[in-house]
Amino acid sequence: MNRIEKYYDQSPEKEWLRLQRTAYDTIEATITKKYLLQYLKPNFKVADIGCGPGIYSTWLLENGNDVLLCDLSEGLLNLAKQKISEIKALGKVIDFMKADATDLNGIQADQFDVTLLFGPIYHLLDEKKRVAAIQEAKCITKPGGYIFVSTINRICPFLNMLHNSTEELVVELSEDPEELDRILSTGCYENFEETPNQFTDAYFAKTNEVPDLFKGQGIALIETFGCEGIAAYIYGKAEIIFKNPVAWRKFIEILFQQSKEPSTLGMSEHVVYVGQKPVL
Repeated sequence: MNRIEKYYDQSPEKEWLRLQRTAYDTIEATITKKYLLQYLKPNFKVADIGCGPGIYSTWLLENGNDVLLCDLSEGLLNLAKQKISEIKALGKVIDFMKADATDLNGIQADQFDVTLLFGPIYHLLDEKKRVAAIQEAKCITKPGGYIFVSTINRICPFLNMLHNSTEELVVELSEDPEELDRILSTGCYENFEETPNQFTDAYFAKTNEVPDLFKGQGIALIETFGCEGIAAYIYGKAEIIFKNPVAWRKFIEILFQQSKEPSTLGMSEHVVYVGQKPVL
C-alpha cells in the first residue's frame, strides 16, 4: 500500500467533510457544480475517477445521472457506498471500482458522456503518470464527451502558509528554504515520514500544464475556471459573508462570473480544465 492510499484509508470521513467544513470550503464544490450543470443531461453516464468518499457522485446521482465510482482507496470507496446507500441511489451506480487513475483497463472504452478527474492529478508526481491518467480518461470517454480535470495551483502551498500559518512560513523561510524552493520549482511535495496532520504526497501544477496535456492527446480545451478565484484564502472572512444569505448568493454569483478571467486563475487554489474528446 502506498502512502497516498494509506493516507486516505486512515481518514475517509475527513475527506467527506473537506468541502463542507466551513463557508470557505464550500466554494470549490459550489462553483464546480455550476459548471457541471452546463454540460450534464439527465441519464448521462459519468465516470468519477478519484471519486473519494463520493461527494460529487452523490450529487450526480441525485441529479439523475448514472455514475461509476473509482478510487485508489478502499476506505473512501466504502464510505461512498455508505453515503449513496443513505440517499437510496445504489440502483443508479454503474460500479464501485478500486483502481489507479493511470490504469483503467477494467473499464470499457468510449462509454462515458463525462469523465471527472477531480483528485488524481493532485497526487501524480511523475509527468508520465499524469499523461497516462489523461490518456485513460480519454479512452473511457465517448467521442464528443467531456473530461474535467482539477489541479491545485503551484503557488498554493506558499499562499496557504502565508495566509493560514504565517509563523510556520517564517520558520520555513529562515530555517529550511530549500524545501520550499523545491516545491515551488518542481511542484512536488512528499511526506516521506508520513507526519500526522500534514498532507500526503502531492503535485501542484502550473496553469499551462493540463492544456498542454490535452493538446498532446488531441483533446480540445473548451474552458478553464478557477474555483476560489478572487476569494482565494479569505478563510474566516467567508464566514462573515455567509451569515447573510442574500449577500452569500450574490458573492457566489460574482465568483462564478469572474471564474474564467485569466487574472483570477493563478490566484485560485483549485483550477478546473474542461476538455472534449474529438468525434471520430
